[in-house]
Amino acid sequence: DEQAYYKVIMINESSYHSEDEIKKIINYSKMMEAAIAPFMRLFRYFSISKEVLDKFRLKSATCFLSNIGNIEISKIDDETADIVVQLKDGGLSEQELSKAINEKNLLFPDRYENLLKYVSGKDYLIPYICKFSENKLSLSLGLRKEYWKYQYSKFCKLDRLEKLKTVIIDATRR
Repeated sequence: DEQAYYKVIMINESSYHSEDEIKKIINYSKMMEAAIAPFMRLFRYFSISKEVLDKFRLKSATCFLSNIGNIEISKIDDETADIVVQLKDGGLSEQELSKAINEKNLLFPDRYENLLKYVSGKDYLIPYICKFSENKLSLSLGLRKEYWKYQYSKFCKLDRLEKLKTVIIDATRR
């Protein structure tokens, strides 16, 4: 949610940049657009691994990010190649894998809405957004993932997440 993103940033770093400056430095749409294809591809492979092998290793998003917060496609390529080897060792043929990938592509095409539904927000999107933002703004906000989740839940305007929003807010008040 773009509005929630800018509100969270403004709360935490308004003494350094104005809201207009932040919007010029960080284009939310471009930042999220850069995440769609690589993270969707990675999570398709995770999903197939879970279905076929009944396991997958959810690594931290930072494993796939450069020092400046950009997604490193080569690291995602390496991870998907490792998953392919595991799938083939588990008995999945090249044709079956190709079919499974195509089915996932049809079910969840590379779109922003699907990124939010399919990719783990707490494990991938929030760490990516946080690291990308801190590096673009030349700051070290040092905000924990839980803080970002809490702040997003306060400002999030996505009706489909209303239940989750309530659970997160209630949990942080305890």
